[in-house]
Amino acid sequence: MDTVSIKMEPSFAQEMERVMKEYRYATKTEFIREAIREKMLQLNGQYALLRLYGTSTRNTSDSRLHRAGERAARDVERWLAAHEDTSGMMTSTTSRKRRK
Repeated sequence: MDTVSIKMEPSFAQEMERVMKEYRYATKTEFIREAIREKMLQLNGQYALLRLYGTSTRNTSDSRLHRAGERAARDVERWLAAHEDTSGMMTSTTSRKRRK
């Protein structure tokens, strides 16, 4: 396993420790690893959205990313509507709430 060393402001380190205690993280390593994993998943998800619905460039504005997400959501809604079962119920709880 590789070792990575980081420096941070004392106030940021104290805030991190407060959050760690609140959410019951045992170690800073555990907390930081999970934070990095979540950030990587988020970035990969954004990149996938852009590949499908947006631009192929990496330097993309928040508004373009937002538009790509909206297009993806509309496509999912259309798919759910097309796959409605015979009782009229959607397969998604969000879609069911919307129809009431």
